[in-house]
Amino acid sequence: MPSTTIKIDVIVRDILVSYKKEFGSKSLSDTIHILILKYENLKNELNKKI
Repeated sequence: MPSTTIKIDVIVRDILVSYKKEFGSKSLSDTIHILILKYENLKNELNKKI
């Protein structure tokens, strides 16, 4: 289980880095909203695999 958590942390960090490069000018609330959507998609993908 810890390895899954580490993978999610790495993926979230990658999303943050890539997001900052692409959408650095957007507001924080927009950023959080998009990250939540990406996280939900990621969670759904992981649940399908388990």
